[in-house]
Amino acid sequence: VAGFVPDSTRTWSWVAEPGSGNATYRLTVHREDGTEVWSRTFSADAAYRVEQGLDVEVLVNPAQPDAWRVAALGRADVDVDGTPGDEADVPWLVILDEQANVLTDVAFEFAGLPAGAGPGLLDGAPNGDLFIGLLADGAPRVLRVDQQGTVLWCSTPVASIPQGIEQFGLAALQDGGVLVSCNDVVARFDSTGTATWRTRLFSRTVIDVALGIGDEIAVLSADGGDVGDPARTIHLDLLDPGGARLRSTSWATGHDLTLELGGALAASPEGGYVAQLCRRLDRSLTPTIDQGSQTIALYGIDADGEPAWHSTYGGLRDETSS
Repeated sequence: VAGFVPDSTRTWSWVAEPGSGNATYRLTVHREDGTEVWSRTFSADAAYRVEQGLDVEVLVNPAQPDAWRVAALGRADVDVDGTPGDEADVPWLVILDEQANVLTDVAFEFAGLPAGAGPGLLDGAPNGDLFIGLLADGAPRVLRVDQQGTVLWCSTPVASIPQGIEQFGLAALQDGGVLVSCNDVVARFDSTGTATWRTRLFSRTVIDVALGIGDEIAVLSADGGDVGDPARTIHLDLLDPGGARLRSTSWATGHDLTLELGGALAASPEGGYVAQLCRRLDRSLTPTIDQGSQTIALYGIDADGEPAWHSTYGGLRDETSS
């Protein structure tokens, strides 16, 4: 789910559906009660084949709140020269207006990006450009593209991520810059793609980064986090715009968190934060057939960085956060 549109009665979803031979991908807008407003399907064409849906973002212009757009990021196979079997994985971007009209539909290659880059994240810049974060050769890079899908710049690699971990964060800034988090690093790039600062949180795995209260930068991290080594303690660090740490809060969750399956952090309307993680369940303690081995855990955090509430959500099978 991407988020709410301005009237707060609709949400966007980015759904992958099995097709005949190839995957098809569907963008759907729902009302708050779950009824469908409209749906748009994308599948293979002569130029490329969409292989994987990665992220979706609602883009709102404050000056025209009713003229919102939605952008979806995926990964496509592009036939390089017509020779069977030489397809290359490249980013795919589609932008639609509020009436489901396609404004942009492009699969693009970029010389600074290794083939097969992904998974990816998407966030909107204040002027309408888009930041695309892609995991390439084990390290995140950021691309800035305009609304036609033209690549304006590609950043240098941020930091290496341990093998098997695909967790990193991306957050656009109001001044046109962008934050990227991965491994134990948070880095800032300005609007031209130049790295301006880099902060390390030693012995931790950074899960996500978000714009906080005022001009603060909020960073969610956890102890441990290697594949097969679940974390139990999570941390919230608040940084100033220059990357210096203002304060830090830590608390024990009392259960295992599987960081390789993803997580997220977002500011809440009440002035605090909400953290999303994947909790591992001990089936020996809950050996019921109607419960999977992992579920989604949400943590409410108040404006001072202290835990306020905790809830888990899940059904018959395993759930994976993103």
